Amino acid sequence: MMLISYGSLSLFLRRRLIILFVSAAVLVAIDTSAATEEAAAGAGVATTEDASSVSSFAATCDCQPLGPPEEESYIVTRLWAILGGEWSDQEVIDEFNQGFAPIVTAMPGFQRYTAATTATSTTEDDSGETSENAMSDSDNSIAATVFFMNAFDTAEHAAAAQEAAQVFVETNDRLKSAIEPQYFTQDQAIYGFPAGSASSSSCITEGSVGKFLSTRLYEWTNPENITTDELIVAGSHFNDEIQGLDGYITYVGTLSKPDNRYTFVYNIYETEAVSILANNMGQNNTKTNNVEVPPNTLIVSTQGEIKFDYLCAAGFNFSNSTDDEDDDDDTVSAAAASALVVGSVYDFLAKVFVTNSIIIVSSAIVDVLFT
Repeated sequence: MMLISYGSLSLFLRRRLIILFVSAAVLVAIDTSAATEEAAAGAGVATTEDASSVSSFAATCDCQPLGPPEEESYIVTRLWAILGGEWSDQEVIDEFNQGFAPIVTAMPGFQRYTAATTATSTTEDDSGETSENAMSDSDNSIAATVFFMNAFDTAEHAAAAQEAAQVFVETNDRLKSAIEPQYFTQDQAIYGFPAGSASSSSCITEGSVGKFLSTRLYEWTNPENITTDELIVAGSHFNDEIQGLDGYITYVGTLSKPDNRYTFVYNIYETEAVSILANNMGQNNTKTNNVEVPPNTLIVSTQGEIKFDYLCAAGFNFSNSTDDEDDDDDTVSAAAASALVVGSVYDFLAKVFVTNSIIIVSSAIVDVLFT
């Protein structure tokens, strides 16, 4: 089920142009870097600095943006269904971590890239009753779904990342037959807690790998009557209830624009038990709080462990150095891993560049012929 409204053709082409320009710029940068590394390899030299220059990135923001009132944030999510039972959720996550993380974190306006398992999931039937879906097999750890989330500073940048993720799958021979979209969302964050700034104690500056993420996706029954202000009030009051739970880290809520039809919310907690508790509390609140929460339907809810979490406030790297005792072996291994990342990024961006160039040229021809 796709929940994204792609908008007008002109907006579609603007998003494609963003991807095209980004891919072209990164291709040039990678080509230059590859030439430098090839020259070093020809001289029989591999240095740690060569590897780190490609794979390490400093923080680009002082405090992690979570949404208003501190800073704008636009969130896109992807719940993929895993097909056939041949891939585990961790294998899918690893594939994105190796191939897509270096790409999306380098895109303009990047704020966050998070991946999580979905150990449990609930949906709501027509009668309003919720049922739990079995999301994993205890014998072989094969999960039915896996969750990814990006945050960016503008709607256009977020949309470009969403499309780039789909292109990554379409051009990945391993993934394209292993997963398919189940629920995709594209929303504007309307509140984020804690509302920290760089000067406050609630400023988030590190990722939440190993912590637990719970998500809930709702559809409003009467979207024409939904206002941002009323949802902010309801979200703020619910945050007052859950921020006192042990291990509270984050609570964020969104609203799809311009239709106001969908809201996606997520919580992050230190422990799985409390994460599940907060998720249940959230579902109960939207059912029973008829004073503050408008009529709605729960589309899907997930809960699982965060496996990677790239933040603009934390900095990150993509080096896969080994634990060998020989320092020279460590250096060569890190350089080889870095070259592998560069190669995969280059191949992907080359495909993106060609694909989007064809789309843009074709659209221009159509405009000339039919206008």
